[in-house]
Amino acid sequence: MTRPLSLSSLFLGLLFSCAAPVDEEVSGEELGQSSVPETDVERFRFANDYYDEAGWFTLEVSRSVVTETRRRIYVDKGAVTQALLEHRGGEGKEAAPMLYEQGTLFVAESLNEDGTVRDTEVLRVTEEGPPEFLLFDGEGRRSDTFAQPNDPPGGPRPGNVPQVCIGCHVADNFFDPMMSFPTEPQERVIEIDARYRNLEIVTQFLEGYHRGRHLFGPYGAIWLSTIKADLDDGTLPRWDRYYADMLSLRYSEVLGIPPFMDIMETMDGDEVPGGDGG
Repeated sequence: MTRPLSLSSLFLGLLFSCAAPVDEEVSGEELGQSSVPETDVERFRFANDYYDEAGWFTLEVSRSVVTETRRRIYVDKGAVTQALLEHRGGEGKEAAPMLYEQGTLFVAESLNEDGTVRDTEVLRVTEEGPPEFLLFDGEGRRSDTFAQPNDPPGGPRPGNVPQVCIGCHVADNFFDPMMSFPTEPQERVIEIDARYRNLEIVTQFLEGYHRGRHLFGPYGAIWLSTIKADLDDGTLPRWDRYYADMLSLRYSEVLGIPPFMDIMETMDGDEVPGGDGG
């Protein structure tokens, strides 16, 4: 049986493949400077494209318990759609945990006061055992030391990644604002459109309580609430209509649409997200 590649192994492969020498006949000016990843985090982002709003959605926490900074989280729409479709049922405290496929990535950026990225944290889901973690510093370099607000005066213990990440995610502690969502402490707010705070959907899954795959966030509830609100308001972006079609197969009543209603037919020939097989 072949052992799945670890996050570090995957990253090193991506690092070398993305950093391959550019053909000498093509200048950097012709390529465009932004098209050539220069740092470790740029190469990782180039390979996973989590800045693409067609494939990922974001939310921001005004003050994270983990970092005491503003934190921006990126969630893979395809992965959370699949997790919702495969949810094993139940509601509230009897709900099954939300389970994500092995290899699913979650990305978080801790932000400085001026909005620049202090560090980038990556979680990779594993089917058994704790998640795997990867860290990049503010310069975009791979790092193994993560600073937390409860660090001693001398700073964090060098090389504390992944142990400090695993200790937080695998422990039984609950964290706000994720646990209290859609209500939340005033100083710790998940900053998303108020239309996406659907209490009925959140309490159906209680993701913060069940901690599927050692994740805290109510990502499934937020994504399903987003699709429902945008459908209700007629504002569903073209690139999200594919996901609405998929979710209607199981959540037709929640979304208020027939199962697989072919929303894609209204896209005027626009490409289906992921339709190229990539």
